[in-house]
Amino acid sequence: MKKIITGSGHVITGDRCDKCGETKRNCLLSKDKCKGVKKKPDKNKDTKMTNEETDLLLRYLSYLIKMKRSKNTIRTKKATLNAFEEWLASQKPRKALKSCVNGDVMDYLNSRGDLSTTSRRQALIEIKSFFKWCKTQAKVDIPVKTNKDMFRRQDETDRCEGIMELKVPGGDKFTALSGGEVKDSITLEDAKFLVENSKVAYHDKIIILLLMYFGLRREEFINNVVEGNVNFRTHTLKITKSKTQAGIRILYFDAYIASMLKLYLNNKFTFIEQLNRMFWKYEGLVESKNNPHAFRGLFITRMRNSFAGCTEYAPELTGVLLKTFFGHARTNVTDKSYTKIPQKEIEELWVKYHYLTGYKPIQLPKK
Repeated sequence: MKKIITGSGHVITGDRCDKCGETKRNCLLSKDKCKGVKKKPDKNKDTKMTNEETDLLLRYLSYLIKMKRSKNTIRTKKATLNAFEEWLASQKPRKALKSCVNGDVMDYLNSRGDLSTTSRRQALIEIKSFFKWCKTQAKVDIPVKTNKDMFRRQDETDRCEGIMELKVPGGDKFTALSGGEVKDSITLEDAKFLVENSKVAYHDKIIILLLMYFGLRREEFINNVVEGNVNFRTHTLKITKSKTQAGIRILYFDAYIASMLKLYLNNKFTFIEQLNRMFWKYEGLVESKNNPHAFRGLFITRMRNSFAGCTEYAPELTGVLLKTFFGHARTNVTDKSYTKIPQKEIEELWVKYHYLTGYKPIQLPKK
């Protein structure tokens, strides 16, 4: 086997450096370890594609540094993406980050039998984060000059979005990613079981209860349950960042939920990954689906049922539920159809008909 000797004296005889254990590419490119000369390019290989991929990863890592991500976070993301890129390069025909699709991601994760289910889930999160960034770079990498460029940019956007939409259903077998049984959305009984279970951490119970109470999407929860959006004087929660324009709304809460919000804000999550990891810990406790979005489904179903018994403002209640409480965009529900109800009345309807009114499962800490 041909040996590669780097400038710092390291010897590479296979895929990894014999001395530092780094992959061949990392050893040759490392600034703090090897500082060696690169192997002469093989004329039979497409070295231009490799250079493009390296540049893409370097740009992404530079972006993470600019966003002030921690060294551990950057190291984890780099290791995950390097491993994924090496797997793509080993396929026949050779594949690349610049052209891989969601099927390639699924095949890679299912091939990693050496990793635990949790590790593979974490790898999926890192890969999806990378392609979320790649989607934003399409405007830079493919400037629209002609119709052909416009179609290229759209294709790149579609490719990234396809990978970003990959999900892992609950269960022990990771192969469920590419098919298999999908659990039913969480039931009210299972949700209450989690909140009241001694195996669930105190702070985690608060988060589960808040998700049950407000019915927020994951991104909405992370981005909006913050000090500037919670008004304890008026008991309102402003949703200023949402998936859709209809999601910009005001929600309400009672005195008990106000105390839960204060406890959460003392130790709030800042990344969606933290929320996901929290639920992975409690996968085996309930039979139904257990993830942040499942609680939104529970909220919508239960609020519909609860408001079915409301006689005040009956014709306008559909608009209140869809746009004011759920944040759903519906073309047949205009602003006029739900603003007939005074704001104070909407707040009173929320408190009166909320399906969790009077439910106080978590005790406040003793002072």
